[in-house]
Amino acid sequence: MFNNSEKYALWFFKKDLENQSIKQFEQNISSELSFNKSKEYSYSRGYARLALSNLFQVDPLDIPLYSFPGTQPILKKGWGYLSISHCKDAIVIAWSSKRIGVDIERADREFSYKKICERFFTSKEKLFFSNLNLNKQRKFVLNHWIMKEAAFKWQKEQLPHDLFGWEWDKDSNVCFQERLSQKLKFSLINYDSWTIGIATCFFEEFSLPVICIN
Repeated sequence: MFNNSEKYALWFFKKDLENQSIKQFEQNISSELSFNKSKEYSYSRGYARLALSNLFQVDPLDIPLYSFPGTQPILKKGWGYLSISHCKDAIVIAWSSKRIGVDIERADREFSYKKICERFFTSKEKLFFSNLNLNKQRKFVLNHWIMKEAAFKWQKEQLPHDLFGWEWDKDSNVCFQERLSQKLKFSLINYDSWTIGIATCFFEEFSLPVICIN
């Protein structure tokens, strides 16, 4: 049972580290996945266990984590909430005493940002995008996509179209979803070659967590 005073924590791991131990049922899940998915699943769950073991001061394999591919990771009641995100060369793990969502992307990622904006962004976002110069459009789409992913991961019940409905008021650092009548605190962290987004229901008491780097 968690009895620490921390409200949230954030860990960053590059993907060139040695694998960590995972539970037998996680090994069984991993063995049923494709090579790349298996490697990603085992690596992220192993480091999630390692990170939480440092927070809770218990053995990594004693962390009551239940996490299946394509679903939100779940901790036993009383142990808080977990969110995991990865890009091609790093993973980020966020823990909180309340629900939290996190997303990571390389800041230099190349992608079809104009098509993504046209297909998935709201009318307000498209209008703002159209008034930006070419040098700022890619970063705008990348940052707003990170916001949408982080906020979507925060949701307890996830409906696919909800991902695209999240919007971001940068002046107040709040993201909101009209269909859900929901507002969240959203923070964007630029760390080295990566951009990390965090969505949480903490507001006045929220300050950016220190990134634990390994």
